[in-house]
Amino acid sequence: MKEARLVTDLDKLLMLLTTLGTSNQIPAMVFNWFDNFEHLFDQAQQAGILQIKQKANGIFFSFEEETQFFFYHQKLKHTEDMALLHQALQLSQAHLFELREETQNSFIQLEKSTIALQYIARHQALQQGDLPVLLHLITETLANFSKTSRVSIWQYKSIDGKMGIVCLNLFDLQQQQHLEGGVLLEKDFPVYFAAIKRQRVVKVNQARNNPITIGFLDSYLIPNDIFSMLDVPYFISGELGGVICFEQQKASRDWTYEDVAFATSMSAMLTIAFLGVLLKQDNQKIELINEVETSK
Repeated sequence: MKEARLVTDLDKLLMLLTTLGTSNQIPAMVFNWFDNFEHLFDQAQQAGILQIKQKANGIFFSFEEETQFFFYHQKLKHTEDMALLHQALQLSQAHLFELREETQNSFIQLEKSTIALQYIARHQALQQGDLPVLLHLITETLANFSKTSRVSIWQYKSIDGKMGIVCLNLFDLQQQQHLEGGVLLEKDFPVYFAAIKRQRVVKVNQARNNPITIGFLDSYLIPNDIFSMLDVPYFISGELGGVICFEQQKASRDWTYEDVAFATSMSAMLTIAFLGVLLKQDNQKIELINEVETSK
């Protein structure tokens, strides 16, 4: 990028102000009205506009790469310069609108996640430790709120002497149907299990060519038309209890920060749910022992 040519005291003042205003102490470059308008137009197309300020004597553009442009209205004499500046301004405003819309969508998604979590937290199934009802509730709520093709809860356990995960409940959003009973053995998918055992969120937009999930390709992904996976492990007493799995069918999906936060929050709630079930079972055993002792 070419050096700025400072031609007036005002330009020097602008350079000083913008340099002091940068958070990482990298001097910002102020391009005055003599500089190439095509370069500004390219910047507006390619770089992210952080800020636009329209002042009495000009327009001030700030870009993500700490470059700043200031153009004086009264110095713009050529029609093509005015046209390019107008186009750059339109592109900049469109970019800022997209940023505002993206931020708004993030808040909406977080609000939806909060509503879903509160709904499950207050449900009597969680309070009573009714695991079958709770599993149905969680998978269906997660699928509907996150608009994910399939959401399932798996339990990590021994299956005929071999460790793996068993599907306790799966909800298919399109079919609006609950399923269960799938089994995936650890010996068949060692890379995947190593990842979730490290308490790692498996966030895979392209599940069919990612090293962690490619092992599922022929036996699971293709038969179920799955392209993207977001798996979050849950732990019980410090040990792997299982995973919550979000699966997108038909086309790949770019999982957002909000998606991951939603899934992670639910894994914590699932841990609480399983602990509640274990506590309920212990209480039932104690009550049974007390009844036996009383009857003697």
